Amino acid sequence: MENKIALLSTKNISQIFLNTNFVVDCYDFIKTSIVKADEEIFSNQIIFTSKNAVKFSIFQYDFSFFQGKTFYCVGNETANEIKKNGYEISIIEKDATQLVKKLISLSDKNFTYFCGNLHLDILPNILLNNKKDLQKIIVYKTEKTPKIISKQYDGYLFYSPSGVDSFFTVNSIHSEATVFAIGKTTANHLENKIKNKIIIPSEFSLESMLMTIKKYYTHD
Repeated sequence: MENKIALLSTKNISQIFLNTNFVVDCYDFIKTSIVKADEEIFSNQIIFTSKNAVKFSIFQYDFSFFQGKTFYCVGNETANEIKKNGYEISIIEKDATQLVKKLISLSDKNFTYFCGNLHLDILPNILLNNKKDLQKIIVYKTEKTPKIISKQYDGYLFYSPSGVDSFFTVNSIHSEATVFAIGKTTANHLENKIKNKIIIPSEFSLESMLMTIKKYYTHD
C-alpha cells in the first residue's frame, strides 16, 4: 500500500486501532451536554441505547436509584459503561430495533428510558404500540456542530444519526468513497442521504468499527 488511506471521522477518536497506512482527520460534528433530570424513576426496567445516556444518568441520580433494577441496552460500549458502575445487563442488542423486539416479548409492562433530546422514536413508538408504559427521561442534549470539509477522503466514519444530519447539512460525499457506520440505525439514516457503499461492523463499538476498517482496506 504505497499511498495512505485518508479517512474522515465525524467525531474525535483515538487512532490506537489503526496504523501507519491510514491518515485520519477528526472533527466533532455534534456536542453533548448534561440536562438536569430529577424525575423519580417509576420502573424497575431500565433502557439505555447510548453510552452518553448511562454516563449522564449515573452522574445525576443517587447510586441507590439503580440498585435492584433490570437493565437493557444497545451496544457493547453502552454495556461496558453500565458494568463499570457495578450493574449487570439482562439484554444487550446491536441496535434499537433488535432490542425492542425482545422488550415487547417480556411480561413487564413498565419501562424507563434514559436518552438524549435527539433520540429516535423507533423504540418508544414500538413499545407504546405494544401497550407498554414508557417513561422517557432526557439526561443530555445533543447539538449539531456542522463544519464545511473541502478535502475529499477515501472513507468516512459516522457514529449517530445526529452526526449524519450535521455532516450533510453543509457537505456531500463523492460517489467513490466508502462509508462506515457504527450500527444499523446510523446506516439506515445514511441510506437516505447517499448511494455509497456502507459498511457496518459486526459489533456496536468503536473498536469493532476500527477493526472492520482495517480489514476492509487490507482485503482491498
